[in-house]
Amino acid sequence: MGYFINLYAALYDPKLCNNVAYIMADYIVMCMGNAVDCLDYIIIPQGSNLLLGLEVGKILRKPIIAIQEKERICKNEFWDGNYKRKLNTKNRVIIVHDVLVTGKRVYESIEKLPEGTYEVEGLYCLFKYKHKKYHPKRELKRHNINNIKCLVCTDEARLQKVYEERED
Repeated sequence: MGYFINLYAALYDPKLCNNVAYIMADYIVMCMGNAVDCLDYIIIPQGSNLLLGLEVGKILRKPIIAIQEKERICKNEFWDGNYKRKLNTKNRVIIVHDVLVTGKRVYESIEKLPEGTYEVEGLYCLFKYKHKKYHPKRELKRHNINNIKCLVCTDEARLQKVYEERED
């Protein structure tokens, strides 16, 4: 039997959102170790769960950049203006995503950042949708996103056991 988990609806519950974000933040720290202190930003791809990214950013005490599908302001204050957190050359960033299906949202979001202003240290997502038609890790590696880590909740443990997915 398959299950559908509506992360947008589920993460509107503040307690659940905080718990899931702590799991994700702990996983990031476990994978990166002390290198997490050297991060400059957390990127939230367009169409990803903004609440999850915000909470992870708060826990790790890192500023976030939420990539939007359409520009929301007339003048691009972030890239062209005197925005305090303007990206300099080679900022170290990680991407926090909810569900990895094809990888398209992730690499399209990264392409919206100015070239040469970032170095992607890794992609961290909660779930990876397994389907023989989609190969997101292969697609992301073609776009120079190599360190891809996904948490997978197992059905057998009633969604309580969290483990790292091994390479396909």
